[in-house]
Amino acid sequence: MEKGAGHKGSSVVRHSFVVRHAFVVRIWREDDQAEWRGWVQHAPTGESTYVQDVTALLDFIEQRAGKLATQSTRQGKSGVGQ
Repeated sequence: MEKGAGHKGSSVVRHSFVVRHAFVVRIWREDDQAEWRGWVQHAPTGESTYVQDVTALLDFIEQRAGKLATQSTRQGKSGVGQ
């Protein structure tokens, strides 16, 4: 909360609202496979899913929290650690 600048004795108060989301993300490789697997959970709702690539992980998060990146940033389906 911050007091607004202005006239002497002004009691205008401005509120800033920040929306935050919490996610639990687990990733692993199975039996020395090149591909990784993952699981993500939206903590407030308990909704969860298994994912097999970064695109699916980001899709799940963005459906709950809003767009995170531009399409050009997400075009390469790079794996973890690349």
